[in-house]
Amino acid sequence: KYQHVDANSHEFLLINLFSIFFIAAVALSDNLLAFCLNAVPVAITVIVLEDFHNMTRILFVLTLPIIALSLHHAMTRRREAFTRRLVTQLEQDRARFSDLSMIDPLTTLLNRRGLEFQFHHMGSDCDTEHKHFVVMLDIDFFKLYNDHYGHLAGDRCLAKIGHALDLSGNRDGNLVARMGGEEFAMFIPSTDKQQLAQVCERIRLAIAELKIPHVGNPEGDHYVSMSIGAVLVDPSQTNLDISGTINLADKMLYLAKKQGRNQSKTISEGEFTP
Repeated sequence: KYQHVDANSHEFLLINLFSIFFIAAVALSDNLLAFCLNAVPVAITVIVLEDFHNMTRILFVLTLPIIALSLHHAMTRRREAFTRRLVTQLEQDRARFSDLSMIDPLTTLLNRRGLEFQFHHMGSDCDTEHKHFVVMLDIDFFKLYNDHYGHLAGDRCLAKIGHALDLSGNRDGNLVARMGGEEFAMFIPSTDKQQLAQVCERIRLAIAELKIPHVGNPEGDHYVSMSIGAVLVDPSQTNLDISGTINLADKMLYLAKKQGRNQSKTISEGEFTP
């Protein structure tokens, strides 16, 4: 169309060039390279058609949107980088708070929620070849301990026992948790009854070696002791239910207490009902 207008009508090319710049800026504002590929050849064509009369003006008009889009892209990248950092920080905080919600603050062991979470992940391979055990542990006559020494001393006692359980029982993928009060639990994967008995005896001796005075303990040498009950996780369960297994281990714990405390009791293999 430029061939059909007055040769001195340079405004025709400038108006068309501005129109192309405007459309390109609106349509291609998210892609600086696409805008340049669209606008620069047109600007060069207009400069050539005008015999370089308005080259400075055209280059200035071309430079303005390129600078503006460059700033826009720089700000967009910075905003996206900030958003990514924020999302990453939020994910890290969520993971950290999730971990904290599964930790007992007094003993730094897992709490019941943490044990159940780990149980459902680690216990999924329970079968005849991989036998898993749940162990319940309870401090003997702990109420008498609190009554005689006070609750602050009771908390210190729990912290010491929690540390001892973590050192003596938390091996080879074992999980140790404080269930509440003076009661603890362990999940021992991929073991047999003989190895389980060794773990329980090692734990019992580790607690005895602490020699925490307990004058309210009417049995033994007046030191804090621990009773232990263990049960084999039933491999026939399609949906492993730790609550039922814990209840059964609790019965073994009660049996250990009933028969004299400071000992461990394990349910016979294949016997999954109380």
